[in-house]
Amino acid sequence: MKTCAAWIVLLMYLLCSCKNINIEDNYKSQYLTLEFKCSKVNNKTVEEVDSKAPYFPYGFKTAIYIFNSQTFWPHIAGSPIVATSYGGSDLIPDKEILLPKGVYDIYCVSENSPAISFLNIYHGIASGLVNGKDYLWAKREGVLLLKNEQVNLLFKHIASRLLVTVSTEESNSSILVNSFRITLPEAAANTLNLGDGTISPSAYTEQLSTIEGYGNTREILLLPCLAKLNFEFDAQVLTEGSSPVIRTFFGEINQQLIAGNSYELSIKIKSDLAIKIEVRGYPTNIVDNHIIFKSINN
Repeated sequence: MKTCAAWIVLLMYLLCSCKNINIEDNYKSQYLTLEFKCSKVNNKTVEEVDSKAPYFPYGFKTAIYIFNSQTFWPHIAGSPIVATSYGGSDLIPDKEILLPKGVYDIYCVSENSPAISFLNIYHGIASGLVNGKDYLWAKREGVLLLKNEQVNLLFKHIASRLLVTVSTEESNSSILVNSFRITLPEAAANTLNLGDGTISPSAYTEQLSTIEGYGNTREILLLPCLAKLNFEFDAQVLTEGSSPVIRTFFGEINQQLIAGNSYELSIKIKSDLAIKIEVRGYPTNIVDNHIIFKSINN
């Protein structure tokens, strides 16, 4: 009798185990997982600011936001998800991504660096942007995920970049910049439209900020701005046959800084120590990335 009861218990256990395995298999069979692959196009000189490598450099990260198509709430698949480059073409998520078959909109935001910060997104509008970041953005909408799919994403720069160069007009003189300060856009006024990748420009500026660097050039990553930017810098001017002159120079940039553009600010010191300012703008390049959607059923 005891032997019979033991066999009944064992049989029931095996049936339950098989049922659990079948449930798990059926659950996973309804879901797809994602693999990420990327490549970077550096066919323009501005791309040298990002990296000379064809892929994202080792350790660079991107945040991935996934939504049901034509919605911005809620995030699904546990997004935002961090994916990291390890020096090759792969972007490796920090956790497995499982999605049921369906149609999705995918958005990516990167600081183009090893750092990652999650933006505050409310109905497709993101806040929490800061100056000093080279934001990259990409989207792919209406992704039909039924089997293995390859989705191409074009990452583009959505912040602004300002490259400052200070020099003298006269060949018999030179200058050494000791400190450079500028009024940056008021970041609290900038928001990102996740749907089209545009950052709204700020109409206000903050107090003067010191820009770190050496020599007579400075690179500034900043948010788009409508207001004029004031700058000042301490420098030593050396002229043949004259004593060195140490003074603070003042100027302003009376030009809108458009999202995604790179600007060159050329400051020339004349013989009478007046300054001549020239600003030129260039559209930045596009960064090409690929995401591969892989079914765990295949």
